[in-house]
This record gives sequence, C-alpha cells and structure tokens, in this order.
Amino acid sequence: MQEHKNPSENSPTSQTPLRLGISQCLMGEKVRYDGAHKRNGFLLELFAPYVEWHAVCPEVEVGMGIPRETLHLVGDPEAPLMQTTKTKIDHTDSMNRWSQERLDTLECKELHGYIFKKNSPSCGLFGVKVFPLQVEDSGSTAAHTGESTEEQAEYLEGRGLFASAFTDRFPLLPVEEEERLQDPVIRDHFISQLVMSYRWKTFLEGEVKPHGLISFHRDAKMTLLAHSPVHYKSMGKMLSNVGKDELPPLLEAYGQQLMEAMKVPASRGKHVNVIQHLIGFVSKKMAKAHKQEWELCLQQYQDGLCPRLVPLTLLQHHIRHGSLPAWVSQQFYLAPLVFEQMLQNPV
Repeated sequence: MQEHKNPSENSPTSQTPLRLGISQCLMGEKVRYDGAHKRNGFLLELFAPYVEWHAVCPEVEVGMGIPRETLHLVGDPEAPLMQTTKTKIDHTDSMNRWSQERLDTLECKELHGYIFKKNSPSCGLFGVKVFPLQVEDSGSTAAHTGESTEEQAEYLEGRGLFASAFTDRFPLLPVEEEERLQDPVIRDHFISQLVMSYRWKTFLEGEVKPHGLISFHRDAKMTLLAHSPVHYKSMGKMLSNVGKDELPPLLEAYGQQLMEAMKVPASRGKHVNVIQHLIGFVSKKMAKAHKQEWELCLQQYQDGLCPRLVPLTLLQHHIRHGSLPAWVSQQFYLAPLVFEQMLQNPV
C-alpha cells in the first residue's frame, strides 16, 4: 500500500483530512497488467487537497507481478473464481486470503470511504463480467470473426474479489467507482456519505457521553431529513433510552442507522422541504420583495435550473439577518465543513 499525504500547510482546511482508500492505478501508478496506469486526473484534482490516500493494488500486492497475464472472473457471480484468461491459473484462494489480511491493515486506518477501479476482476464494484466456468472454443466462428471465445461468450455480472471482501467487512463505509463519480448526482451523494462518515468517526474519537450523542442527532436532523426521514424517526426512538441503556451497543446501533440513512439518495424534493422548513424560521420578518425573490429562487432549484448552492446561499443571507433558535444555527446542513463545500461546489 502507498499512502499519499498532503501537508496541512498546503491544504485549504485545517481539518483532519478525509482518509480514502483507492485503487492504486487511479493514482497514476504503473501497476496495470500491461505496466500502464489509469490515472484519473479529474478525481485527483477534485479530492487531493482534502484527502489522505491509501492506495492498494490487489493483483500486485498478492504477488502477480508487472506485467502479468490478464484475469477474469468465472462461475457463480455470488462466489466467482478468479482465473488467468489464457492459462486458466486459479488465483481465487490466494486473492481471498490476501484480501482478509489486507483488510486487517485497512481497518486500523479508520477509512472514511473507498474509490474502486471500474470493471476490475479484483476491484470492480458493479457489473464486473463473470463468464461461464468453462468457455468452449467456438472453432471456425472465432477464426472468421477474429473475436476471442471470451468476447463471444455470454456472461453474468458480479463484483471483484477484493471489492466484495471490502464491502462485506465494511458494509456501511461509502464506496464508489471512479467513472461513476463523473456523474454530478452520484458524486454529490458519495460526498454526502463521506462527510457524514467523517463527522461520525470524528465524534467517536472524542469523549463520548449520552448528551453528546443527543446533540449529534439534533445537529444532523436536517441532513438526515434530506436523505431518509424514516431513518431519522427510527433513530430518534432509539435515543429515547439514552442514559439508561449501555452506551457502546447504542453507539454501534446508531452508527449503523446513520450510515444506512445516508445511503438513501437525497432527492431534490426532500432538499426543497428541508430548505422551506429552515426559511420558515425567518420568513415572517422578510419583506414581501424578499419573499418573492426567495420563492423564485427555490422554484428554479426545484425545476433544475440552478444548483442547490443558490437557494442555500440565499438562505444563509436571510439567516444571518434573523434570530434563530440555537439548534437551527448548529445544523450540519447549514454549517458544511470546508472540504464539504469545496467538493460539492468545485471552482
């Protein structure tokens, strides 16, 4: 594994950086089967100022070398085998053993999330090709088309062996593939999960007391309502016995519900509901013209004509000139971390 740290004096935030695992080839390291890399400039430029990277290449670390024969998955998509494509050497057991050992070291790093390489038989998260266990040689057909038997074979879809082991060990940790992060909606959701993972782990690193957990839940209210009101309500009931129940199991159960809530994508409609709820605390003192401006801005966001940053900026303006209950001004939703603002609204 290679760790890539950014000196604090060069970072635009004094906050502890996000700790992210990443497929090593995405960092520009020449660890691919052909000795090449898959450096993702967009990803690195977006995240680098705020991240401590923990880079992993399963195939190199398990000892396959560079260059190496290509690999693919075969058999049952729920429990595929990893084989070399031509010589059919099986690397399943060695990869699975190594994965468990490697996850032990990553567990100590307290990662906030992980970014995987798409389509990789070791690192792919979604839709990795899983071929039939025995692909018959198609003889003259292959000769006439120039295609390999693998290209002609039907396949199912599964998950890379290391990615599968990772998500089994850390089911609540935010994970994504690099190409999917080009989609602004998926990227926004991933960042929201990362930020809550960061906040929760930071909270647990301090001196945790029952009243602190209640405060955390209060401050997370609007963020949770933007993702999953059902989870928020369930978590509130969970805290009704805080101070009576043992704290460690309560923290574990709460943390699980918290990250499950964040897995639910926040919709534009739920954001509108949250923003309307917040503006309600200052709208009574707003002039008619300001109310009309506000309603137009929120409608434009709802219609997809402007990003969420626009109504949130206007909301912050009115909040600064209004009197708010303390719990409202302390909402995570209204007080994003520095890197949260920059990642969700790149310049």
